[in-house]
Amino acid sequence: TEGDGTFTVAFNDLNDVLQADTDAQYIIVEFTMVLDADANIGSEVGNPNEVYLEYTTEGGGRGQTEEDYALVFTWTLSGDKTDGNTGDDLAGAKFVLLNSDLGQVATVDGNGRLSSWVSLTKPYDEMSVEEWEAISGAVMTSNELGGFSVRGLDDDTYYLLEIEAPAGYNLLTAPIKA
Repeated sequence: TEGDGTFTVAFNDLNDVLQADTDAQYIIVEFTMVLDADANIGSEVGNPNEVYLEYTTEGGGRGQTEEDYALVFTWTLSGDKTDGNTGDDLAGAKFVLLNSDLGQVATVDGNGRLSSWVSLTKPYDEMSVEEWEAISGAVMTSNELGGFSVRGLDDDTYYLLEIEAPAGYNLLTAPIKA
């Protein structure tokens, strides 16, 4: 990958590759992109991406495939922990964000951005607070205004699990669909 968003796929002699596999009909180039800190989050604009391949022909000329276009969206999940009776903000509640099958937990960097998904080694409802906290970046704690968030989520179903309630409050009994 180069600084301008390009990368190179090179063959010494593509004809040799194609002749070695007589069933070859296509050359497929797959790649994964990661949205950076400048990504549009939760907007209708999205994050446009264009891709095309340039190639050298047998005679030394240059060719280009048709451009392909993708519009990528990402979202922020924001939560507020409050007292159900008074509406007061509650600091110190601890949460984890689980994927749709409840088998992976999100890890979040210091800026509240999704870093990765970590597979659980046992069912979520058998995990202790200490085990959750041993997964770096997995636990989100509500701040003095009761808030917490994670940025950079794909369009999917997620579950928010409270793993520790503030002193004097009850723990939520089940994950909440987010």
